[in-house]
Amino acid sequence: MDVEGPGAVARTIADEIDRHGPMRFDRYMELALYSPGGYYEDPPVGAGPSGDFVTSPHVHPVFAQLLAEAIRDLHEAMGRPDGFELIEAGAGDGTLLRALLPELADLDPRVSAVERSAGARASLATIDGVAIRDTMPDAGDPALILAHELLDNLPFRRLRSTGDGPREVHVGLVDGGFVEVLEPVTLLATTDEDETVVPTGARSFIIEALAGPAPRAMLAVDYGSDRGSGDRRTDTPRTVSSRTCSPRRAPPTSPRGWTSGSSPRRSRRRGCERSRRSPSTTR
Repeated sequence: MDVEGPGAVARTIADEIDRHGPMRFDRYMELALYSPGGYYEDPPVGAGPSGDFVTSPHVHPVFAQLLAEAIRDLHEAMGRPDGFELIEAGAGDGTLLRALLPELADLDPRVSAVERSAGARASLATIDGVAIRDTMPDAGDPALILAHELLDNLPFRRLRSTGDGPREVHVGLVDGGFVEVLEPVTLLATTDEDETVVPTGARSFIIEALAGPAPRAMLAVDYGSDRGSGDRRTDTPRTVSSRTCSPRRAPPTSPRGWTSGSSPRRSRRRGCERSRRSPSTTR
């Protein structure tokens, strides 16, 4: 099927909609970010001209030093298990791990970096002593999971209040372009807010990561607000294309990067809360 958009990922989404009808927004987000040709196929992070954004570890090594202190506190709370595994989920280009590991040398953890991006895994492979994985390892020995700026990039569902009652945002296909389709809400609690983000992907990740018989702990770092769910300034999903950021009330005509506004990153464009850039500019 011919569609507007960046190649393989647009065709993947369009073909699935063609077969099964409009898809829930979390499925659309999963394909746009993580399917072949999606946003994360190559690392989008970095300060150079090809980079879309930078995160705290790129700004100053003190961030890793502070995280190391938090990890030591968690290790203490876990009972100081010997041979514990430090797992960074969504490890990106490895900037955080490179700064963090010297700070934790005396704890001598086994270290794993989990990344779905093949390009990021290639960068991570240059770090000595780190096991590279594309999925979370099976629960076994004691582990501490580090998730830095990950949870807001896991798929979420979107609920909206309308004059006809609550609806869930789906994505359909009309005349070769992706459009927003509102469907009746099923199996989800609704609120009176104009739009609510339901972080199903983040919840599933946390449950899976902390499962297992051995002591496990998680240190998750993201940005947010104390205003609570439903605040339009923080809950509105955002998209970035060609470094132009805007809240969106409908899917773009081509798959782009999405994030919940509750955990924004800062892009280099003034006033833009970092979301994700279009695969057409990153792939």
